[in-house]
Amino acid sequence: MHNHYRLSTTAQNPILQPEEENIIELRRVTKQYAGPAGTFTALDEIDLQVQKGEFVGVVGKSGSGKSTLLNVLTGIDRASAGEVYVAGTAVHNLSQNRSAIWRGQNVGVVFQFF
Repeated sequence: MHNHYRLSTTAQNPILQPEEENIIELRRVTKQYAGPAGTFTALDEIDLQVQKGEFVGVVGKSGSGKSTLLNVLTGIDRASAGEVYVAGTAVHNLSQNRSAIWRGQNVGVVFQFF
């Protein structure tokens, strides 16, 4: 059994506290891409909580940010702003190398190409 934690920033030094409810938590997550026409916002201050044992479907039209959301959740891509927690790990704080190690140990990703 894994312990789940949430980051408490009420003290000067952040501490981890038990978090039994949410296996996934996004706090004000934004993802923006710079392009020739200017900045494109794929995710705009998304808040999301998924409880342990809950099944969630991500649906939406093409270009609505579904893949971006999954990429941010799995550490494939980094949010421009906000916090991403998965099973007690602050994914948004992981380096690229640590993110790859964490993903290999904790996440299964099946890519769809067409």
